[in-house]
Amino acid sequence: MTQLAALVVEDEPPARRYLVELLRATGAIGRLVAVATAGAASEALDREPRFDVAFVDIRLIDRPGDTTGLDWVRAIAASPAAPRFVLTTAMAEHAIAAFEAGAVDYLLKPFTRQRVAACVQRLVERRAPPHAALPTAALPTAALPTAALPTAALPTAALPTALRTAALPTAALPTAAMASAALPSAALPIRLVARNAASLVLLPLDGILAFEASERLTYVHHLEGRFLVDPSLSALEAQFGELVLRTHRNWLAARRHVRRLDRASNELCLVVGDSLEVPVSRDRAAAVRKELLAGTLGLLR
Repeated sequence: MTQLAALVVEDEPPARRYLVELLRATGAIGRLVAVATAGAASEALDREPRFDVAFVDIRLIDRPGDTTGLDWVRAIAASPAAPRFVLTTAMAEHAIAAFEAGAVDYLLKPFTRQRVAACVQRLVERRAPPHAALPTAALPTAALPTAALPTAALPTAALPTALRTAALPTAALPTAAMASAALPSAALPIRLVARNAASLVLLPLDGILAFEASERLTYVHHLEGRFLVDPSLSALEAQFGELVLRTHRNWLAARRHVRRLDRASNELCLVVGDSLEVPVSRDRAAAVRKELLAGTLGLLR
């Protein structure tokens, strides 16, 4: 099987490395280039042989003057050398904007092995170059029945709203069991490297209680104490996936150590471990409660 050439555009180093790891694990990606900015992505397109697909973070770095991933895709989508685009985002509501910009798929963060494998499988199945076409005269009028055309081949604006939001039918997705069987076992590291003054501290993952962002720094709350870590919360969320739960813009809680959901002075918080209180923002309260109660017994909902 001919492998795909892929470009990854992701500004968070841990999230970028994790997506690269998941893509390589599918066995369907050959040449792979990973960059952090839209400018570096444009240079890669000019310098490298043609890419089959580009996985692009919708937002990218949000400093003044930076180009977002969505704007970059819109700017080059019509180019004859443009690859197919898969946009990555932590917000499901960006999916429609992704398709309107010309994306053939999108990946929600945190990335999962099954979702990445399903996405790559669809890309392999429609490997034909996105701009290649046979002369119209060479095709009989009825050669391509309408029902055989993939949804992504139609301009998004021409689709009913229901089709825009369901551009990838469930039936086209391989089951989780199929995706898992095709991949090696999860490759999550066994320890986290944190900082304590001038020392590097190696922390077992099963002792992580929560991650906190404070004053532009990120901390891990661990059974062994509170330590500084390098990655941002969004990068840690992408790396740890379903092992952590986003409770607040500044907090991630380790699901396995959540003991209680408390309410004090109309404010919700999780008690993690013996006594760590992790705040739950009002806009996330319903989702956090639903996540915690999933798969449990003993409460009439």
